[in-house]
Amino acid sequence: MDGFGERFPRLTSRKNPRITAAARLRDGRQRRKTGRILIDGIREFVRAVDAGVVVEEVFFDHELFAARRCDLALKDDADRVAAFLEKRQAESGNVFCVPGDVFDKLAFGNRKDGIVAVCREPDTSFDAWVPRERGEPPLV
Repeated sequence: MDGFGERFPRLTSRKNPRITAAARLRDGRQRRKTGRILIDGIREFVRAVDAGVVVEEVFFDHELFAARRCDLALKDDADRVAAFLEKRQAESGNVFCVPGDVFDKLAFGNRKDGIVAVCREPDTSFDAWVPRERGEPPLV
């Protein structure tokens, strides 16, 4: 191990309230009720952060994530995620290292990128797409 996972608090129980609350977001009614969504995967996480999605909590399996950091196709994105996690942990916390069995409860299907994030649902209303400043072209 490279020690990366040791920098973050560990949640080891599948019954931990944070884990169960995040796992409930697999249900559409729960997502609508809470206004939160789950983001699965390294590339998806990077795209969400780049788009300004607000990240509330992050759960990662160190072994899976470390393997993805060695994958040349994902290395740059995985390194960006690692930097985000370290910065986020230093600023506000809510980044947790979890073992494989706990991660399996959170991950969608057999996704094995090693990261799942709880995020605020982005505003997809029409008003969110209307130009804010005069002269700004509309999104068509």
